Amino acid sequence: MALALPVVAEQLLTTLTQIVDMMMVGHLGAAAVAAIGLSNQPLFLSMAIFMGIGTGTTALVARYTGARDPETVESVTRQSFWMGLASAILFAILYYLFAPGIIQIMGADSEVLPLGVDFLRWSAPGYVAMQWSQVMSGAVRGRGDTRTPLRIGIVINILNVILGYSLIYGHLGLPALGLVGSALGTTIARSVGALILLVYLLRSTHPVRLNLATLFRLDLGIMGRVLKIGLPTSGERVLQSLGMISFVRIISGLGTIAVAAHQVAINAESISYMPSTGLATAGTALVGQRLGAKDPDGASMVVGETVKLSIGIAVVVMAIFIFLGRPFIGLYTSETEVILLGAQVLAVGAACQIPMGITFALAGALRGAGDTLPMMIVTAVGVWVVRLSITAGLIHFAGWGLAAAWTSMAFDWTFRAAFAFLRIRSGRWRELRV
Repeated sequence: MALALPVVAEQLLTTLTQIVDMMMVGHLGAAAVAAIGLSNQPLFLSMAIFMGIGTGTTALVARYTGARDPETVESVTRQSFWMGLASAILFAILYYLFAPGIIQIMGADSEVLPLGVDFLRWSAPGYVAMQWSQVMSGAVRGRGDTRTPLRIGIVINILNVILGYSLIYGHLGLPALGLVGSALGTTIARSVGALILLVYLLRSTHPVRLNLATLFRLDLGIMGRVLKIGLPTSGERVLQSLGMISFVRIISGLGTIAVAAHQVAINAESISYMPSTGLATAGTALVGQRLGAKDPDGASMVVGETVKLSIGIAVVVMAIFIFLGRPFIGLYTSETEVILLGAQVLAVGAACQIPMGITFALAGALRGAGDTLPMMIVTAVGVWVVRLSITAGLIHFAGWGLAAAWTSMAFDWTFRAAFAFLRIRSGRWRELRV
């Protein structure tokens, strides 16, 4: 809990900021909300790459922190710095140059297309900062320090709210830029946060640091080990993101109201990811450290505790979604149709919470052990076979509309939770070498 709570708080701040952003943008109309939703889906694709690098970094830092090997910890941090920075710059350039084609592929109509292109292009520079920070925060968390990313997150989120409000509506002497103002404010805030993290790493006295004297000392062997663990996680996220793009494309055929309701409900549901992400992050760090210290039984105890906590939290979130869905969705938009449809699918999404929490906890533990390939495979099957086939079938043949998509999500998460449970029970992860 000591490791998880700062991560939960960081996620809470980020989610609250996203909620505030969506509330502010929501008053610009359903087209603006839909533009953000369609723009964010391809961004999740590139974030998958950085989550993979960050996962490999966290696992190796945790393992060698447990083994009391500071030189290797510092080397892992240094190699991850360069991998994260080069990849982030590449993706930002691609998103800026190909923004019109990306938004068109997402199925945007003529009203949403120009808004989505503007939002994606103004957001692109901020992705360099965000995605590099994601990798380097993974190194910090692998050492067992989840408070530093929290402190930086506080600064980012405060700046994001102030700048977003000012630039969307034209306050504090700044111009009213509408949807572009939201993207620009977020970009500036993320850039400030990345600069703070860079200064922290340069000044750190811990092995997780950047030393200017050795900064350009590359180690392809360490890079390969980071990628060996991280690439399956990247593959898992890429396959999930591509599946989600197809998922959203199916939903976009239901019209702008359905897309807006789905985006608002997904944004509201993201609050349930916070405790799961926190516990998964704690599990990754602690499992890696226990295995590095040659204590597999201690690692198994970590897994058990994270699962118990995840289930307890999921029950509370279920009740919130079922009984408070309509007023919660009403915070985002004043359009009655969007509120009614969003509350309906959020109640359906309550069924996802327990299997989703279990999946997050077990997957976090497997990442800490370096056992990432099996979850990539099961995620591909869950999204591409279970989720998409049920969604398409219920929409096209049963006429369920948006509720079909959210029903399929529950089946997908249940399938993944069952597989992760069986993988943990096999015990193979306890003996892996990284």
